[in-house]
Amino acid sequence: MENYNIYSYRLLIISKKFIFALNSKYSYNITTMSSTTKSTVKYWLYFAVSLLLTIGFLIILPEWFWVMLPFLLTYFVQAMDWM
Repeated sequence: MENYNIYSYRLLIISKKFIFALNSKYSYNITTMSSTTKSTVKYWLYFAVSLLLTIGFLIILPEWFWVMLPFLLTYFVQAMDWM
């Protein structure tokens, strides 16, 4: 039972050293990247409006609701700041 504890303790130390090595290796790239954040409120509003229009098209003209899908998905991606 003591051997198990010693090995698990050694594994814990090795994993902490490995994580520290990874953090120190990539920390330079993380800190030098630009961290500017842009406001996505405008895109969330566009997404909400296009969602309402898509639902409206689905209710009124169901055969044409797909016309609104590019707007809906584009504004969703921009609101999530994936683009």
